[in-house]
Amino acid sequence: MKYLVSSQNQLKFVIYTTDTEAPEVIFQKTKELFGIDLNNTNILFCYLARKKWMEAKTYPVLTLLGQFWGSFLVTEEALRKFPVKVMIDTHGHPGGYFYAKLSGVKVVSYVHYPTISLDMLQRVRELRPSYNNASRIASSVSISKAKVVYYYFLLQAYKAMGYFCDLALCNSNWTFNHINNTWKTHCEVLYPPCDIEAFLKIPIEKNPEPVKLISVGQFRPEKDHELQLQALAKLIQSNHQLSNTKLLLVGSCRNQEDYQRVESIKSLSSKLAIQDNVEFHLNVKFQELLELLGSANVGLHSMWNEHFGICVVEMMAAGLVTLAHNSGGPKYDIITPEQNGFLAGSPEEYAECLEKVILNYSNYSGLRKAARERSKQFSEKAFGKGFTEHIKEFLKI
Repeated sequence: MKYLVSSQNQLKFVIYTTDTEAPEVIFQKTKELFGIDLNNTNILFCYLARKKWMEAKTYPVLTLLGQFWGSFLVTEEALRKFPVKVMIDTHGHPGGYFYAKLSGVKVVSYVHYPTISLDMLQRVRELRPSYNNASRIASSVSISKAKVVYYYFLLQAYKAMGYFCDLALCNSNWTFNHINNTWKTHCEVLYPPCDIEAFLKIPIEKNPEPVKLISVGQFRPEKDHELQLQALAKLIQSNHQLSNTKLLLVGSCRNQEDYQRVESIKSLSSKLAIQDNVEFHLNVKFQELLELLGSANVGLHSMWNEHFGICVVEMMAAGLVTLAHNSGGPKYDIITPEQNGFLAGSPEEYAECLEKVILNYSNYSGLRKAARERSKQFSEKAFGKGFTEHIKEFLKI
């Protein structure tokens, strides 16, 4: 989103979008999905044509470098079609920041996740495979060395763009630590808005039998659903009394690749002999999501270095005993272990924690209440107040 102050000194909001739908359609969807009525004359839309240059599929190799270049092309098109005084970037690719500054535009970035970080470099150096470091690369020392050089180059370019950012708002302390150590600019933490009102209405007392675990999140590789399946398999292997434990995998699929990923996860559940313990719920409507959360006892989240973890907050608000990865936002911002949730790293740690929670579920009533109270600290109201405080100086143009 970008902000414009007109010659009459009236504040207007310009949304640059690659969508093709008419403004009234976008306003109607916003009202239906989020209950927010934005249909007023102060909001304008600028439609951009260079969408493909920002998409990962456009660059089969050197993807991040290609998207970096693409962000420059999109920024140039946006400011050429509709010049503004203040640009607020929420996309995350800063390749066009220098162009905006040279055009006399103030740049504010709401950073969800660093495009490139020292953690990514370290994983490649250590030859560790992951969703963004394929096994064929991790198994080759020479290719990994080349990738380290490539990542180092990207990191330097990313650092350089930070000089052209006037304010970086980071969605968690984990993100703040990375951006503050990378960009030479003013950084602040501003937690994302979590609309938890509907989740708070879910009865906090759950039926302990049969035990249901639930995972909520898009079927993307970084969400690491495989870790959850491995943990469930180890749990059942270590305690056959828990063989009726169910895992509900709830999430959306953006494209055919995501649907193929679901099939891969189903195949893994069969290999682990837990296919009867796993249920898939794809692209569910909001009301169905609330019903599924209301039927579950334990919430699972397994992404390594999740930038924040809105799904974690939602599960806590729903009154679940929540177990998340011992890294990123869940570790540094959301969960205090043994007080309002739990953290784990390996499948073995997840399984061990799950067994403890399931066998002693009745003892965690206080923890679930504390989790619900913690979730209230990440409200939309808190975000709105913080955002206004941080941005108001930039609007005095």
